[in-house]
Amino acid sequence: MCVARSLGLTYIDPERLYVIRSYGSRSRATARIYMMPSAWRFALNMGPVYLIEFISERFDRLTPMGKAEVIVHELLHIPPAFSGGLRPHGRLVNDGLARRLTSRVDEELPEAFRRPRREQVVQSPEPNRGEGLPPAHGPIGRTCGRSGALRRPETC
Repeated sequence: MCVARSLGLTYIDPERLYVIRSYGSRSRATARIYMMPSAWRFALNMGPVYLIEFISERFDRLTPMGKAEVIVHELLHIPPAFSGGLRPHGRLVNDGLARRLTSRVDEELPEAFRRPRREQVVQSPEPNRGEGLPPAHGPIGRTCGRSGALRRPETC
């Protein structure tokens, strides 16, 4: 998780952070972050897990620095305790703070945010059916029911 490491967000565990790219969304959002509800975590006997969904129709059009800003914004929602909760928008999560932090990201890092290779992306046959995201299981690279490829973020 190069962006988190570059900003000193050492509390973010890349082994418990998943990223998906979705297609066919009518949402105005560029990206969304989800956490695994505590009841699910208890039932599955697992620690906190986060998932960041990038809305392809909006995210892919951004410049590399714009993509870095969106990633930083979504990472700011994760609390330092990495407890499974999410920080709301406010003093600690806002576009201005994301912009300031993005300016500290390594210069060469945003160039890595180009559109993924075609074999990394799988478009679902019925995008945005309104169903919840299935739990992440099995090896990274399995596809999410309504979204693109489910994978862990790249490491440096």
